[in-house]
Amino acid sequence: MQDLMEDGIELQTLWYRAPEVLYGDQEYSVDSWSLGLVLVELGGFHFHKATKTQRYTQIDYSVALFQQLGTPSIERLTRLAHWPGQPPKFQRKPWPGAVWSALGLPGVSMVEKLLAFDSSLRMGVASAAAHDFVSPERFGLGGRYREGCGFVPAASPASE
Repeated sequence: MQDLMEDGIELQTLWYRAPEVLYGDQEYSVDSWSLGLVLVELGGFHFHKATKTQRYTQIDYSVALFQQLGTPSIERLTRLAHWPGQPPKFQRKPWPGAVWSALGLPGVSMVEKLLAFDSSLRMGVASAAAHDFVSPERFGLGGRYREGCGFVPAASPASE
């Protein structure tokens, strides 16, 4: 997630980082948070484009998250060691129509579970793989679900 630019300045990509990673929690569920962000991007919604500033900071990203998902409780934020003071208060917003059109109820339901601020309540990757939204029938993939392997396409030798 880090890249070293030619002049030696470290550049870190914030866009897919879970809030607990940004603020110093030692336990996190980054993969499932990132999956939630990718799914809403399929509907044309981008948290990382919600800022008007040239430079996109951790605070800009956090505010963009809060503006859509609502500001988490102060108790939750105080567990995030690097939060700089009192956050702005926002109420959760409904997802834009384009997200609903692209994902439908199963996809939005999955996104809601993936983008939970409290990582202990967030849907894990294994649960996401078994969610109705990613069923083979939805995407016309054929094949079958195989325990330990996940979904195996019909043309795969593992499906036999």
